[in-house]
Amino acid sequence: MTRKAAIDIGTNSTRLLIAEVAETDEIAPLHTQERLTRLGDKSTPESGLDAHAMERVLLALQEYQEICSDHGVAEPVVFATSATREARNGRELVDKIAAQTGWRCRVISGQEEALLSFKGVISDRLFLDSGLVCDIGGGSTELIFVSGRSIRERKSLLLGSRRLTTLYLAQEPVSEEQIQAVRDHTERLFRTLPSVDVRSAVGVGGTATTLALMAQQTPLSRAQSAHGYCLSRSVLDDWIVRLADLSVAERKGITGLHPERADVILAGALILELILDFYRLESVQISIRDLLYGAILPGSIFE
Repeated sequence: MTRKAAIDIGTNSTRLLIAEVAETDEIAPLHTQERLTRLGDKSTPESGLDAHAMERVLLALQEYQEICSDHGVAEPVVFATSATREARNGRELVDKIAAQTGWRCRVISGQEEALLSFKGVISDRLFLDSGLVCDIGGGSTELIFVSGRSIRERKSLLLGSRRLTTLYLAQEPVSEEQIQAVRDHTERLFRTLPSVDVRSAVGVGGTATTLALMAQQTPLSRAQSAHGYCLSRSVLDDWIVRLADLSVAERKGITGLHPERADVILAGALILELILDFYRLESVQISIRDLLYGAILPGSIFE
């Protein structure tokens, strides 16, 4: 067994996984951590990453460096996704990370995100039929069309929970017109998706796991219980109606929903609903094994 660590710097959160990895690709998690660093706040491709948002990420990494050291890991795999790769000053964050931690942070493409998510999912679950893995992030959504352990096609869309919240759902109370604008925007981007037979779906990432915890009324301290949960289209629809009726402040009291996700969870739920509708699926199975798990496997894009 080899001890490895990976850190994902996303649009909403900065996450850490430390695990033992066997030669057979079996992964035994030792420690997981998440900080809602909201790197995408006040960020556009033109304005770049906000200085305060970058500082939140750096503070999280400082904490993670101590945790990695305690677990005997000196060089974790560190990567950044949508917010960093789109920002004009993304390189500034990469340089700051190197200066503060000595770690090399790689900014990965949407296609690489999709590949890592797929590898993470199949490290625990085999697709026995034509299926879809979807990873709804803060700035982008990755969709991986699979058959067994093979990828048929992968797509990365500029479609994320924070991106759509900023564009359409920033004002309260949320109106039907705002929700329809999210649907229209999403459906326009879906025109680029392949028209293929999809018989099952697995959801990974913060939106999917959060919705599973909410549906089960399970606190964040028991986040592992989201793994394997089957979220039905009808339950998802009920939550969308409820979230739309609540203010962001009211949503913060929902069991299973991190307060820092309260403003973006509605947009994320709408994206997931529209994915299920587009491929005529009645449910999605949730997996906590996502791109962090894929990043530490032998033969990943980082080796």
